Amino acid sequence: MSVRSSKCGAGRSYRAGARISCFEVEMEKTSRALFEARYILETGCTLRQCAAVFGVGKSTVHADVTARLAAIDPALGEEVARVLERNLEIRHIRGGESTRKKYRALRSKRG
Repeated sequence: MSVRSSKCGAGRSYRAGARISCFEVEMEKTSRALFEARYILETGCTLRQCAAVFGVGKSTVHADVTARLAAIDPALGEEVARVLERNLEIRHIRGGESTRKKYRALRSKRG
């Protein structure tokens, strides 16, 4: 097995013996972006929730559903952008609910 590496896509190195091509890496990113976009549209979830489901970082999901998706399917990208904008608008409400829930739980433990 060769120890040589080759650079693919975003500057990541893949061992030659791994048998993965730059084309396969890009196809994986493309399909992941489409799956994430569909999931966000179906569930209305946040970027963090989507990242947890797909096992990637929040920044990766954001890059996938903004930049990559705009290049792949602009119409789908606009729909996802609307969902993300709605999530951004109600973020402060969700934060307040979480805080209230936290302090109710603390109060109930005290007695």
